[in-house]
Amino acid sequence: MSQSQAGLRLTRSGDAAPGDLVGVLEANVRHARRAGEILERLRTYVTRREPQRQPQNLNRIVSNVVELSQRDLQERGVTLRLDLSEPGPQALLDRVSIEQVVHNLVRNAAEAVEGMPAGCREIVLATRLVDGEAEITVADDGPGIAEADMARLFEPFFTTKSSGMGLGLPLCERLVESAGGRIVVDNGPERGAIFIVRFPALATELGMAAE
Repeated sequence: MSQSQAGLRLTRSGDAAPGDLVGVLEANVRHARRAGEILERLRTYVTRREPQRQPQNLNRIVSNVVELSQRDLQERGVTLRLDLSEPGPQALLDRVSIEQVVHNLVRNAAEAVEGMPAGCREIVLATRLVDGEAEITVADDGPGIAEADMARLFEPFFTTKSSGMGLGLPLCERLVESAGGRIVVDNGPERGAIFIVRFPALATELGMAAE
């Protein structure tokens, strides 16, 4: 919708060349294709079929989420900082499902920092290989999570948002666990929340790290 609205503004301005709309249309095609993939994963989730897992580079997953989230973060005045290990950690995953997990965590983080003063609205997305696990971390500079809420975050229908349904994090946990991974959460040393998603790293990845 954001891309389409931008295209409409360009068209109505009367100053846009035909080529200016190419990027808008290409983005719409990518997002429409992604929407179809997400719907297919939802069907898989409902019918309890196992998703198709393939070797995936976590840096690529993060990059795709950055592209998807960029406009929303800009509108909220949120800065997204990347701290990606090279080479990117690899794991056996269903790419679309895990992108959806990371996208949901980034959106939650954006909502957490949106009320912070300008200049203090930062999210850090990181990848690394730790103790045989491929890891994605989403950290924010928000107020953090109340201790009383921490144990219930992944409980279905539990939410701290006035308009939330309490299904986002439970679905994230289900998708991560179906890939043989786990998701944990903690508060930062000073402020903010840190969500860590871990998967068994591919054997080839472990061999490269050992060398």
